Amino acid sequence: MGRNDERKNTMQPLQILPYDPQWIVDFGAERQRIAQSLGAVAQRIEHHGSTAVPGLDAKPIIDIQISVAHLRPMGACAVPLATLGYVLLPHLMLIGEPQPTLL
Repeated sequence: MGRNDERKNTMQPLQILPYDPQWIVDFGAERQRIAQSLGAVAQRIEHHGSTAVPGLDAKPIIDIQISVAHLRPMGACAVPLATLGYVLLPHLMLIGEPQPTLL
């Protein structure tokens, strides 16, 4: 699931920056917002990707994984996250069945 303010940057060239300890701080703040929004629906909220590795140069995009017990009904996740500015986008699974995905 992607935040609206991040999606506008998707067409810009890939940029790799030196490690920034602010990425950990930014994740912590976003994790708190997500946890407050989803409540018990979110079983885990984790920082993934290159910005989670101290000392590693990375693209300045914080990847967050939210683990839930059940993806259905999708509204249990999508509606609260939409209030934070995230957007639900459909995609195709390998089996070809349209599935909603939070970006």
